[in-house]
Amino acid sequence: MQKIKLKEVDIVEVEHISERIVNISELETIIENACIDIQIIQKELKKADPPISEIDRLAERLKARLFNAKSFEFVVEQRKAITHTDN
Repeated sequence: MQKIKLKEVDIVEVEHISERIVNISELETIIENACIDIQIIQKELKKADPPISEIDRLAERLKARLFNAKSFEFVVEQRKAITHTDN
């Protein structure tokens, strides 16, 4: 019978925490729609006789979109992974 000497090994536990914003696409949509409203307003303003009521309606919609973007609440997801390594 042969004796084998094993080396002592320390096991180290490492915890990794990652975060991601779950609802970021909602904010992107709000911003994209606000950009579209700005483009429409600019197009209306280039007309010889710009329709003030339409521009006012678009401006109010833009104002609401920007308020929604400013007050947007992010939903953050956390994930934890634990790995074990030997030294």
